[in-house]
Amino acid sequence: MIDPREVSLYAGHFDALWGVAWSPDGTRLLSGSHDGTARVWDANRGTELFALAGPSLSISAVAWSPDGTRLLTAAEDHSVRVWDATTGADLLTLGVGGSGVGGAVAWSPDSTRILTGFDDASARIWDASSGQVVRTLSGHTEHLTAVSWSPDGTRVATASDDGTARVWDVTTGTELLRVGPMAFVGRGGTVGPDGKPTHIGPIEPMTGLSWSPDSRRIITAFDSAEPRVWDAATGEEVLSLHGRERRWVSVVSWSPDGSRIVTDDISGTTAHVWDAATGEELFSLRGHTQWACSLAWSPDSRRVATGSHDDTVRVWDATTGQTQLVLGAGNSVETVSWSPDGTKLTIGAKIGGNRVWDAATGEPRLTVDNGARELSEVVWSPDGTRLATSSYLSPRVLILDAATGDVVQALTAGEDDVNDVAWSPDSERILSGLGDNRAAIWDATTGERLLTLEGHRDMITSVAWSPNGQRVLTGSQDGTARIWDATTGEVIHTYTGNWVRDVVWTQGGPRVVTGSADGAAHVWDVITSGELVTLRDDAAMVRSYAWNPDGTRVLAGFDDGVVRVWDEVSGKVVLSLAGHRFGVTDAQWSPDGTRILTGSEDGTVRLWDAATGEMTGLFLCFLPDGGVAVLDAPSLSLRSGPGEVWDYLGRPEILAGQLTRVGVERRQYIDPNPVRDVAAQPAQDVLADEGPAAEEPSEALRAPEVAEAAGPAEPVEVTEPAEPAGASEHASPESPERQEVPAPSGASAPSAPAASADSAVGTGPAQTTADFARPAAAVEENAPAEAQGALVAVPEGSQGAPDETEDESAAETTAESVTKMTEAEEYVAEVEIVTPVSAPEAGESAAARQARHAAATAGTPA
Repeated sequence: MIDPREVSLYAGHFDALWGVAWSPDGTRLLSGSHDGTARVWDANRGTELFALAGPSLSISAVAWSPDGTRLLTAAEDHSVRVWDATTGADLLTLGVGGSGVGGAVAWSPDSTRILTGFDDASARIWDASSGQVVRTLSGHTEHLTAVSWSPDGTRVATASDDGTARVWDVTTGTELLRVGPMAFVGRGGTVGPDGKPTHIGPIEPMTGLSWSPDSRRIITAFDSAEPRVWDAATGEEVLSLHGRERRWVSVVSWSPDGSRIVTDDISGTTAHVWDAATGEELFSLRGHTQWACSLAWSPDSRRVATGSHDDTVRVWDATTGQTQLVLGAGNSVETVSWSPDGTKLTIGAKIGGNRVWDAATGEPRLTVDNGARELSEVVWSPDGTRLATSSYLSPRVLILDAATGDVVQALTAGEDDVNDVAWSPDSERILSGLGDNRAAIWDATTGERLLTLEGHRDMITSVAWSPNGQRVLTGSQDGTARIWDATTGEVIHTYTGNWVRDVVWTQGGPRVVTGSADGAAHVWDVITSGELVTLRDDAAMVRSYAWNPDGTRVLAGFDDGVVRVWDEVSGKVVLSLAGHRFGVTDAQWSPDGTRILTGSEDGTVRLWDAATGEMTGLFLCFLPDGGVAVLDAPSLSLRSGPGEVWDYLGRPEILAGQLTRVGVERRQYIDPNPVRDVAAQPAQDVLADEGPAAEEPSEALRAPEVAEAAGPAEPVEVTEPAEPAGASEHASPESPERQEVPAPSGASAPSAPAASADSAVGTGPAQTTADFARPAAAVEENAPAEAQGALVAVPEGSQGAPDETEDESAAETTAESVTKMTEAEEYVAEVEIVTPVSAPEAGESAAARQARHAAATAGTPA
């Protein structure tokens, strides 16, 4: 059985791409990212095949062995690892020790040796089978930035921050050649071998190099000088690349056919293709939105792959410069929140996922749109009637009707970005933190700015109201958190410490939490200004904090994917919620304090039992293409409201020997209460509030094994489905039949939601408890919504199958089990792939169609 804590969707990359490499046959691509993962892609369809991940930090370089069997990654945690190119198994870790590798690794042409460049100014040659050092190359005076093996296998070249490139004999380790503008360095200038000055001023680091395919020339790159081509035997400069504009180049790559060179441009978002014989710029590759920092030619020289700081890999036609593929950035959940009655969730995802969801059934209720591509905050008004939305990319706060999604008010802060928003307890005012070091209080009905709070010296990161609405709390990157009078704007207290990431005020009022970038949370007494306790965990950086409704516990979401819960009095961790693959971006208590809602950079939203720490209820996965999969956490049955059937897509990801990632995709929509002929008119996608009918995914979007198993899509004839029978069970490898039943109902209760906090020594006049007491208010409790049952796909002949007396036109399904393998042992995941019954042929009766389908299922002709 798969542990739901360990399941997430293929996330794609969500940080800069520092390395790309082609497989020798040109069918696959390897990408390495600052997010700590390397991923293998189908270079023709753009689908992710599998990911390599382990206990490593940023991946700084990648390489594919020339024989096609192994992959190489270098990471900032000083690890160099060799992986199986087919299975993703971790084969070998080189004993690098404490010397950083940077972005410099290369395979020998015969795939028997590995070249690495180190921060200690040396390069090393390793045996690729044993992991032993064969030779150390010493001579550079600064750390190495690039390494490359000559295509003929006899030499290696290294580039360094000392401004030189050097060529070495592989057999003896002897330095054969040194090229670059400086041969001797002194007093900030350089001189050539003849003793004449060649350069006055700072030394230009050499940042990249590449061999010509005939091993006769080398091209080198400098941060602030044009790329130069050198004779690899004599060291003579042969050519400089002069473009139509001055290019700041740090990465270069020579095409395998020798005709062209591709370079990056540090100062822009483009890459550039040059004629290798004349140095003429041929065309630019335009499409990335940030620096294209890694480059690679396909083996046939017909395509170029570029990895960028915009988190994507693009594949280009090397003749026309047109984009052929974009290997998409991974999706990420940016914000989560509860409705005041606990029956609904608001979730803001990086790509296409800003919606209100039913907390019990997982059905989407409303699309939230403020005109920005990404929402940083979606906050319910305490009375539950409105939503306030903001984005890091927009200067506006939009107030939406929570029932219809219509915009009822717009608050515009000039040109200042909005970093955080909070409602006053009476739902009449809104507090916003701005990017220009100020905060503003607005009338939520008229849109009038009532008050501007000035005093912070850096950007305001987080804001919160006192429970009685008389005070507000702000946190800033200037290292302070401040309490202000919400009517006069007077500063009442200032807490000083580290950069404040989040601030939270307790429901009861007399305590606040200020959370710092260093991972520490400080609990303060608002009346005395004294610090009550420090909550600390040095495991990772903290993203968000939240009090539980009764003010006894504080939770924090960390960059390591774990949510930790502290006892507010003792300061001890009492619960850890571990399951997210990447950083937790937001975490909130349910209004009744029984559940915790978390969102993460891994693209998932999870619900947890606040007492036991177990996952419970819904499990939402936001796909990189903007789609959403909704699962039931205890059983991992796929569901997304009534009427949707999903199957597993692609190869499960294996991390640390465990099956931890499973892709999912909707294959067919079946309406349980049809009002039209679905075979003639496709049903609408219930996951989207708008858009075309849900159809069978194209072969280009499906993994080979699933596409082959599923076969071509066919129309579906739909009628009222039979009621599922039996209790929920997890199938084991020995029991191929499995049923999915409704998930447990979600609980709900009233109360205002919590906020978040940060850091150090308080000053200001004393206050009384009454100043911060929460005003009494009668809140009507809503009964918990009942969870709706998931549509059940039942294998023929199993318990709960439709009775033969049911309508003969009822939809029929078949089920297949897909066997997956981990590197350690055989693991069978019982995966039901739902295959719709084909449409009736002309003049065919329902009975004849059933007989034809039964014969097809049995593998015999009808």
